Amino acid sequence: MKYFYSKYLAISIMIVSGFCFSTGTVHAFSVSRSTIEHVIEPGKLISGSFSVKNETDTIANFDVVLRGFQPIGETGEMDFFSSNETLPELSWFSTQENFLILQPHEVRDFQYTISVPTDASAGGHYVAILFSRAAPQELTTTPTIMTGSKNGVSFFIRVTGAIQEGVGVLDFSSMPSDSFRRLPVSFETRLQNLGNVHVKPSGSVVIKNFLGREVTKLPFNPDSILILPNGTRRFLSTWAKTDMTEQRKGAGWVSSVMVELRNFAFGPYTAEIQAVYGDSEQRLSAKTSFWIVPWSVISVASALLVLLILATRFYNRFLVGRHIRKLNSR
Repeated sequence: MKYFYSKYLAISIMIVSGFCFSTGTVHAFSVSRSTIEHVIEPGKLISGSFSVKNETDTIANFDVVLRGFQPIGETGEMDFFSSNETLPELSWFSTQENFLILQPHEVRDFQYTISVPTDASAGGHYVAILFSRAAPQELTTTPTIMTGSKNGVSFFIRVTGAIQEGVGVLDFSSMPSDSFRRLPVSFETRLQNLGNVHVKPSGSVVIKNFLGREVTKLPFNPDSILILPNGTRRFLSTWAKTDMTEQRKGAGWVSSVMVELRNFAFGPYTAEIQAVYGDSEQRLSAKTSFWIVPWSVISVASALLVLLILATRFYNRFLVGRHIRKLNSR
């Protein structure tokens, strides 16, 4: 039971940004690159480096640990395998050192080499180099990204050969419903990787009005999020005109009308994903419909129209009455 709660507490404090670790300073330690992608042929090797930095005023010691990982959930969480799970990919990596000692504010290049065996299976392979103040055996399978005194770099390795690329659209819908009072309107897309290698979809969400004319075009996956094999990812795209942080609950009816005016849209609309993925730029397509009905603005406009009609009638009666009185006074 204690492990169960610890596991989900770790998930709740994740910093999700694609399938990557934090690129900025994480309290005591930072790395220059959060993710690294390589395309390697079987039987070949490749070398590279990234820089690590001690952000503190004291000497910092870190264990260098290799772990495989896999995706869990749909928002970027990943599960690191335990040290008991010996993956063949771990033997592909060699690093210049297994224990890192950094002086205060020291920046150092960290060298690595990846040697892919001739019998390596084609497709995606995923390994992380972790820098931790905890002993290697203390790194469990609890899903987490590097926080606190730990940080790391995730490697997305593509071994050439019989690559299979396929992505399925599980869902594409407006949120939270198909009818809105005003902008913004958000669109949720759920994609599943059906192939054996990671993919990075890109494209647009195109919004059209009831006449079929394009109203706006939203970037799809602007953060270049990767979807790992057998993984499912959720993407959000938002159509907005103004900064909605100015809205406040209970701000009053007048404020609601003003917000609707600043984010005005009216009628039925359609949203369509126009995206591609993979080497051959295979197409992704899905469509959804929704309505925007600004009830507050309509209510005010209707009330003003009624007042205008009544005022016109009273004014006409006044003119007719005055004319009749002039005729009677002659």
